[in-house]
Amino acid sequence: QLAVRRSELIAWHAERALTTAVALLVIAGLCGSLLGLRWVARPVQKLAEKASRMGKGDFEGPLALDTKDEFELLADTLNEASRELAAARERLESETRARLDALDQVRRADRLVSVGRIAAGLAHELGTPIHVVSERAKMARQGEVEPADMPRTLDIIIEQTARIAGTIRQVLDLARQQPPNRSTVNLRLLLDSTRELLTPLAQKKAIQIEIEAPEHAPALLDASQIRQVVMNLVMNAIHAMDRPGTILLALREADGGRTWLLEVQDQGSGIAPENLSRIFEPFFTTKPVGEGTGLGLSIAAGIVQEHGGTIQVSSEPGQGSKFSVRLPRGSREEAAT
Repeated sequence: QLAVRRSELIAWHAERALTTAVALLVIAGLCGSLLGLRWVARPVQKLAEKASRMGKGDFEGPLALDTKDEFELLADTLNEASRELAAARERLESETRARLDALDQVRRADRLVSVGRIAAGLAHELGTPIHVVSERAKMARQGEVEPADMPRTLDIIIEQTARIAGTIRQVLDLARQQPPNRSTVNLRLLLDSTRELLTPLAQKKAIQIEIEAPEHAPALLDASQIRQVVMNLVMNAIHAMDRPGTILLALREADGGRTWLLEVQDQGSGIAPENLSRIFEPFFTTKPVGEGTGLGLSIAAGIVQEHGGTIQVSSEPGQGSKFSVRLPRGSREEAAT
């Protein structure tokens, strides 16, 4: 019996010891969690929040940790990085403003140069016909024109006045470039109609106008403006050819079907290398005085740019010239006929 009693007492003490150990473990775990929350979780959360703000561009409000450990060192490092990033952003913004100001000044200067160039060209282009009209009118007014010569004098005045009006109209067209009124157009039909209009003029010089293009070439564009571009390029090609030959209008898809590439190639005298970079400038022309204003290609280039396209020229003296026009096709659904 004593042995049984002793065994029960040992078991009871063992159970008490086990219960006490479990309780101590639970208390230790709770204390560890509280200490971890105080010394680890909260500093880590604050560090993460600071890093997140920095990632979004918010460099204000330095992080203060008084933990006297690695967390405080990391917070100081983040604060220093934040200050450096804020200073770098301020320098970048300052440099960007300076670049924009400089670019704006360059654009203003470029506009002034363009205005001066246009004004000089306009004065040169209008000076001659105005002088002719003035002198002829003076001669008629002072009785220096024979009665038989009066009709011819009046015809000259009318011709020169029409030339002045035409030049002013072209300048206005260049200055008041209208946004494209887009609709679905078959470029092949547009090329055919342009050839029909200009064939009589080309035949006077024994020039043939040929077209290489698919029968169905849909694009979303302003038909009247693009027709003006094509007519201008073909007219220039006709004027550039002083002997019989062929002008080729070639149209094909480019850029994976996203654009149409139109090439107008002549067999004329070509363009001198020093003139290639100026060919699209207003009033620049190599034609004799009175035969061209030098505005046609400038207007054509403006129209193509308004359509989101590009126009380029390649030429060699004696080998003819080729103008290449790229025009966005528009979405296949929009451009479908």
